[in-house]
Amino acid sequence: MSGATPTGQDAPARRGRLRRGERSSRPAEADPAVEVPDLVSRITEALAVGGDRLDPDRARAAQDEVDRTGARALLGTQHTVVALAGATGSGKSSLFNAVAGFTISTVGVRRPTTSHPVACVWGEGADPLLDWLEVPSRYRTVHDSELGRGRAAALEGLVLLDMPDHDSRETAHRVDVDRLVDRIDLIVWVVDPQKYADEALHADYLKRLRGHDDVLLVVLNQVDRLTSEERDVVLDDLRRLVREDGLPRATVMATSTVTGEGVAELRGLFTDAVASRAMALGRARAALRETAAGLRRGVADDEPGIDEVGGDPRLTEALAGAASVPAVVAAVESGYRRDAGRHVGWPLTRWAGRLRRDPLKRLRLQDPQLGGDLTGLARSSVPEPTRAQLARVDLAERQLLDIATEGLPERWAESVRQAPVRTDDLRDALDQAVLSTDLTFRRPAWWTVVGLLHVVLAAAALLGLLGLLALFVLDFLQVPYPDLPTVPGLPAWLPLPLPTALTVVGLLGGALLAVVAGSFVPGRARARAATAQLRLEVAVGKVARERVLVPVADVLADHRRCRDLLTP
Repeated sequence: MSGATPTGQDAPARRGRLRRGERSSRPAEADPAVEVPDLVSRITEALAVGGDRLDPDRARAAQDEVDRTGARALLGTQHTVVALAGATGSGKSSLFNAVAGFTISTVGVRRPTTSHPVACVWGEGADPLLDWLEVPSRYRTVHDSELGRGRAAALEGLVLLDMPDHDSRETAHRVDVDRLVDRIDLIVWVVDPQKYADEALHADYLKRLRGHDDVLLVVLNQVDRLTSEERDVVLDDLRRLVREDGLPRATVMATSTVTGEGVAELRGLFTDAVASRAMALGRARAALRETAAGLRRGVADDEPGIDEVGGDPRLTEALAGAASVPAVVAAVESGYRRDAGRHVGWPLTRWAGRLRRDPLKRLRLQDPQLGGDLTGLARSSVPEPTRAQLARVDLAERQLLDIATEGLPERWAESVRQAPVRTDDLRDALDQAVLSTDLTFRRPAWWTVVGLLHVVLAAAALLGLLGLLALFVLDFLQVPYPDLPTVPGLPAWLPLPLPTALTVVGLLGGALLAVVAGSFVPGRARARAATAQLRLEVAVGKVARERVLVPVADVLADHRRCRDLLTP
């Protein structure tokens, strides 16, 4: 069996993924140099858009990761940070010295053996990076100061860390491990045959590295203590555990600092990592992908559709009732009938219509001083909303919010429920909506035509009455007068003097015209009322949009934007 294989695939394929110049068996991925800044930008915007509607712990962790990535990017990619992590007695310090080629890190059996991070640097200029990693100056070794550049040239730019033991009894040592795990580029987790299945290792560390398969090596060290059969069994079991930790592509390999097995291959992997110069970006990309996926779990796959333009019929209807729209519509219809009677009614009865006050003026919805501009009035006289009407508004709003929050995570749903503008000026808002509605209409042309006919008929009746009055006076004074002309075309047995004919035609014609014209008024009044109702519902719908629909739609738009930003 090969000494180094990734779980779920053979060693050559794994090495093909790590070495430059060889084709990978995996699909090509986006360039980390392009993807990392894009991920940082998208996560930053998602945090700004989502705000406190995202899980606070995940949001803080995401912000920390973005800040950490930004800080690492400022330090450049000319260095690759590789860290050896492991438990006490796993032999990681010995492995560290074997890779370095000389003794740097203390080896022993005392707990803990490694109490602070130790660094070996191939090349120059790593001090700012080591400062960011918080490696004390006295624990830094520059490889070129000890060896010639011949064998070390391939590792130029490598920063190799020996981290404190993760199972240390000293809290500060465990804190150092937790801090450094999130900052390094390639993690080499060293285990030994006795403690490779330790629950703390898998639950507290390896499972946390899900999604970081490409930058994780799991090394079974001290295999010289096992027989060949035991070695194969332990390696297979370790691969199984790593797969169960959610790391199916992580490399699992065997090493021994006693026999030298796997050390050269491990150094070769480090050489590949340094040669690629993309390990830091690959580590950052994996961390940012995991961060985005964590935030994405706090966002639903879809959001309900709310028509902030067309509005919600139930809410609009409830608000219309609270705004006394039916009363205003009735006033418009009654006002039309009143005005129509004044223009097309029988002149002898029009005076009765003048005794009735304009219904719109009674509601203070029409002011002659304003020329019909209703927005100049501070308040109308429409009835106050009743408790029942306000309750219907609340019910319609709750029903809308129930639809708008369906399927959303609780924090987003609560934001939707808090979105509507909740103030005590609902009555004023509805009143102003009614006042701002144009309820004035152009006088119909047929009113003018009928009015002119009434004038002609009234003039005929007046002339006829004056003629009859003159005849009465002449008869009373016994003044002789010639025979009056009669209406031509009538039968001889029905002679009708012209004054009488004018009077009859004027009065009866006017009455008949009033009846005929009046028959059109109810239908036109209802049509005018329907138009007024439509205008009022549009105005009330604007209140619904401004106070409920638009705020809710804004929250849902933020939710949609968050999902788009966090979805790969």
